[in-house]
Amino acid sequence: MTMRRLLTALTTALVAGMLCLALPLCALAADESTDPWSVAPAGVTTLSNGTYNVNVTMGGGSGRASVSSPATVTVKDGKAVAKIEWSSQFYDYMLVDGNKYVQTNSSGNSQFEIPVTAFDAPMNVVADTVAMSTPHEVDYSFTFESNSAVKAAGKVPVVPIVIAVVAAVVVIIAIAVVLSNRKRKRLEESL
Repeated sequence: MTMRRLLTALTTALVAGMLCLALPLCALAADESTDPWSVAPAGVTTLSNGTYNVNVTMGGGSGRASVSSPATVTVKDGKAVAKIEWSSQFYDYMLVDGNKYVQTNSSGNSQFEIPVTAFDAPMNVVADTVAMSTPHEVDYSFTFESNSAVKAAGKVPVVPIVIAVVAAVVVIIAIAVVLSNRKRKRLEESL
């Protein structure tokens, strides 16, 4: 196999792998979910732009479900969006102020990105559970405690790391092939 064919095959495999990672996320986004940033009210917080871990308490429901606390809250220009993770995988959408937000993950406990409409006061939400024989919308309230906000440490996204590792492997293989071809040519010339 020539170097060009090898590099073409490896590049094709890399692009196909990236598409496989991206398609499930695209399918989730196509489910008529509201963009939380488009409806998040401005002036809800005095926190500066950035990402924070904020304690959230939950009321309502049957008491069997819970959400992870602290929640990750991102603030931009006075608007806040929270990443909510439920203790169950059986929630398929949430409603905040009449706007629908679909699940942002495809496996594990249900996760959502929703606008924060209030800090330090109960914020009414509805979550649809499919854990029973028929889906049920359940009323909850979330209270985001602004005095608990701690700036979150920056995280490096996983996908760029995977791409960098794959690219490094491709470069190493390409170098090995070139060196191997040079060594083979030298041996042929010496005979």
